[in-house]
Amino acid sequence: MDAHTMLRRLVRNHNPATGYHWHALVNAVGEVAGSPGEESERVLRDLLAFEGEVPLSDVSPLPHAMSPVDSLKSHAVQALGSWDSAKHRDVITRVAERASSDLLGAIARAHLPEARG
Repeated sequence: MDAHTMLRRLVRNHNPATGYHWHALVNAVGEVAGSPGEESERVLRDLLAFEGEVPLSDVSPLPHAMSPVDSLKSHAVQALGSWDSAKHRDVITRVAERASSDLLGAIARAHLPEARG
């Protein structure tokens, strides 16, 4: 399955019964983040609006600094912020205000247009 499809399935809770492998999700976000365009913007914005859990397979490693969902959101914020932080201010602000971890909140605030000068 391609990266955009994998992330769409995640945010729509159409997940594999066995869960995702962490590295596959990180690679998917990296691939989407590396291909600016309308489809990628929609997928990353949907990921930032996602409020669920990330089901990982039993054999999957875990991220270290944040929860899986916060880690994926941090990649999405960084991509959207680098593409056009003013255009995506609404979702980046929402993440900064509602972040469940201080680290994700700090990453989001750093990618707001006013923080970038």
